[in-house]
Amino acid sequence: MSKKPLKSFLKYSGMGFSMLGPILGGYFLGQYLDEKFNVESGWKAGLTLFGVFAGLYLALKDFISPKND
Repeated sequence: MSKKPLKSFLKYSGMGFSMLGPILGGYFLGQYLDEKFNVESGWKAGLTLFGVFAGLYLALKDFISPKND
């Protein structure tokens, strides 16, 4: 059995997890700041959106960079 499909699966699932960290980090940091400064959802929305862009950047950087597999 070839190891190539497993290697591809692990690469792409790892990209998903690398996106999940910044998104959840932005969400929970925003939630904390909203509660601390008594704001409805300004920090949460802004930092979650920032986390989405940061996660996309990290995933695309890993996807585009040439690596010796």
